[in-house]
Amino acid sequence: MLAPVTANARTASALPLVSLSAFTGPRLLVMNNKGGVGKSTIATTLLHQLEADGHTPALVDFDPQGSSIDWAEEHGGFWAVNDDPRRERLESMRLRIPAGTSHVIMDSPANLDPLLLNRLLDYADAILIPTQVSPMDVRALGRFLPSLLLHPRYRSRKPQLGVIANRMSAEANTDLLERFLAPLRLNLLARLPERPGGQCSDAPLWDALRGWLRH
Repeated sequence: MLAPVTANARTASALPLVSLSAFTGPRLLVMNNKGGVGKSTIATTLLHQLEADGHTPALVDFDPQGSSIDWAEEHGGFWAVNDDPRRERLESMRLRIPAGTSHVIMDSPANLDPLLLNRLLDYADAILIPTQVSPMDVRALGRFLPSLLLHPRYRSRKPQLGVIANRMSAEANTDLLERFLAPLRLNLLARLPERPGGQCSDAPLWDALRGWLRH
């Protein structure tokens, strides 16, 4: 994907653009170092929910897999760019969004390399970490989250941080995850059940996320 994805390319191309680093609205990063936890599903659902609330969100997809940007291309209506250096050599040129954007949603890959993590933390005003609730997933989060909280860029910028339990089966519970989060003084933001097709559309739970985004 080497060009922005929009519902109306002529209208979008006429909009003034700003770099991601210069954008002054909220920039929300969906991140977890573990794969398979639903980061792209969360990112695209946030785009849909924000648009449904009357906002004009944009997507920046840092994941080479490109699932989020593929979704944006299929559904239309969203300004979306990826971090492909083939399009523009300079980061400030390739990561540009319309000045009238209300929120930027950033999707990230698993197995983050340190340089990309540094860049993402420079952008993020808020970080949303989806995780599943199995012991394996909680152990993986236990390795990643403390290192994130101690990261110099996280400590200097102090972005808002929230954790959600994602893809929960009917019999799953969050006890283990909540026991892990308690010493870190992090509350579990929401519990999202698995939905047909991998979508997360439980309105009351997304109401909690929308309230969190307004803080």
